Amino acid sequence: MKFFEKFLLKKIDLIRAINNTMKEQLIERKFPIERIMKIPNGININIYKEIVKIPHNRIHYGYVGRLTKFKNITFLINGFKEYFKKFPEDRLYIYGEGSEEKGLQNLIQKYNLSENIILKGYMKNKKKIYSNIDVLVDPALAQGISNAHLEAMVTGTFIIVSNVHGSKELVRNWKTGLLFDVHDKKDLMDKLIFYKTNEKIVNQIIMEAKKEVYNFYNIDAITKKIYDRIVNYLNKTQKSQKICSSNKQLIKYGN
Repeated sequence: MKFFEKFLLKKIDLIRAINNTMKEQLIERKFPIERIMKIPNGININIYKEIVKIPHNRIHYGYVGRLTKFKNITFLINGFKEYFKKFPEDRLYIYGEGSEEKGLQNLIQKYNLSENIILKGYMKNKKKIYSNIDVLVDPALAQGISNAHLEAMVTGTFIIVSNVHGSKELVRNWKTGLLFDVHDKKDLMDKLIFYKTNEKIVNQIIMEAKKEVYNFYNIDAITKKIYDRIVNYLNKTQKSQKICSSNKQLIKYGN
């Protein structure tokens, strides 16, 4: 596998890294830094403009993504188990499917939380998801630049996510969302309670997050960045080839 990776990297002219962690990994593998495009994901913000929040008399938290081990949903359920002791009226909706689904269902039943934590399965209709949830909570153990985080931010959904690489690059803590220690249930609880008890600051964070996506993660702007970088690279390459060709001609003429 490592041989194949090295072989492949030698054949690639340009490669895109969506965050600093990926860029550093490529540099460690001796890929030339000048051929790395560090450009994040982007989303089509026009798709989400018509989403309107459905009013309800309790808080709807949500998770959107795959139900796999490294997504750390067991931690999320254990954290909300404590939360629901204080605030049993609220709800956690889990959107997604994966290998952990059955085990999570059993855990929810074991804790008698079937009314509080609802597994919704995979849902393609993003409008239904983001019109329903007030807060996106993501406890992932690893992250790139999450489309779910971007979708939440642009739809006015508050985000509380784990402080792992990728998320820390996207989310400015206390500015565009909240980060929590991925191994600390109390820290998660504190952030959930902060959301519940600080409406004015929360609304300011929501507005700042939305602006952040419009300004920096709009798919049109991201596509232009990629296009410009490729064109710039090709122009440099063509100039280098012309110089090499000219040098060869000079050598030939000198002989």
